Amino acid sequence: MPRSVSLACALSITLMASVARGDVESWTWVEHRSPLLRSSPRSARVQLRGFYDFRLTGRHQGVGLVFARIGPVIEVLSWLSVAVNYAAFTSRTPPTGPSFWEQRVEVEGTATLRLGALTLSHRQRYESRWRAGWHHFRLRFQGRATWIPARSKVGVYLWEEALIDPNATDARGALAPGFYENRAGVGLTFAVSSGVKIDVGYVLRARQPAQWEIDHVAHTSFAFTLRD
Repeated sequence: MPRSVSLACALSITLMASVARGDVESWTWVEHRSPLLRSSPRSARVQLRGFYDFRLTGRHQGVGLVFARIGPVIEVLSWLSVAVNYAAFTSRTPPTGPSFWEQRVEVEGTATLRLGALTLSHRQRYESRWRAGWHHFRLRFQGRATWIPARSKVGVYLWEEALIDPNATDARGALAPGFYENRAGVGLTFAVSSGVKIDVGYVLRARQPAQWEIDHVAHTSFAFTLRD
């Protein structure tokens, strides 16, 4: 299991003792990939990825976030890919406060190990984020394990992601850098075809806007790979 999974699991357990109120949310993710160099026999090694995230949250009393990401993904080695993304989202201060925009430039690397029916992956993402009035850097470490039995189109998955912000501030505006959010997901994955995958599951999110809170998230993900 990737080290980030073990670390995030330990942090999640530690946080449970000091948790305040939380939220119930629904996240819907859609991702598509297509070859960038269609005339090249190696086109599958360079893809254009689009990712979209739509969230309904209790604390926003409806739509809480609409997010989009786009950029190239390059398969450097059979087990390693790198990506550069531009991302943006709009949200608002809950429950009915003013809206705001955030934009990002992201660089990420993903290592993948396949052991029969088990696939392990580890992703590191570095984000430069800016809104009106501030600019932050953030680090994200995600580990995922997926098990799909041979000759089966249904499997299970488990993932953990830790978010670290060196520039974070607490509710008083004081500098409070470090680990401030963890996400743990589990569910079923459906390999509908060679180019279509659907995940349906649950995410337990621990976040620290002022003190630690736990959110319960219904999560659905659709992934499509377009062929030549």
